[in-house]
Amino acid sequence: MTYAEYYKAKHEGALIFQDFVVDTVWRLMHIHLIVYGSKAYQFSKGEGPTAEIKHDELFKQTRRLWIEVAEKAAPRGGPYAVSGIYRQDDTWMWAQGDYDTIFLFQKLNLRAIHKSGRYNVIENRTFTSEGFLIPERHATKLAMAVLYPKAGKVLSEITNDLEELGKLLHAAMLKDPNQGELL
Repeated sequence: MTYAEYYKAKHEGALIFQDFVVDTVWRLMHIHLIVYGSKAYQFSKGEGPTAEIKHDELFKQTRRLWIEVAEKAAPRGGPYAVSGIYRQDDTWMWAQGDYDTIFLFQKLNLRAIHKSGRYNVIENRTFTSEGFLIPERHATKLAMAVLYPKAGKVLSEITNDLEELGKLLHAAMLKDPNQGELL
């Protein structure tokens, strides 16, 4: 399979998962997520005004979420472009998981977690992105909400572990006290 064929298959699967998450969040929380489907809107405005949605196909096996911070359009040498949680768009929410578990995060909180240095940045297996892995037990504490679609309800709503988040924010500020903000 060529990289183009691989990308096309992954993209279609991602769109189906995106629809599933939009439907699940509406059904379980009565929150309407707005996401853009066309490439034109996604390139010019971002994933949508509310959330970026990522299907983490390895979550069930690894019990860790892959949080992307940079990417390349195809496997190649050279630098990465800022993406993922650092993409400059209007989305404030990051939804990630699989068909059994969906984590809802604030993008700003994921940036603070990254800047804290708690999790090492690594390359993915296809060498097209860089990111970090958050273990499920940490993700459950750091997420705004965790949805379990098969259970038919929100089992863990407003689960932020504020003490843990406070420690991560403090660590990020200590790392660079002159930054003024966590963006």
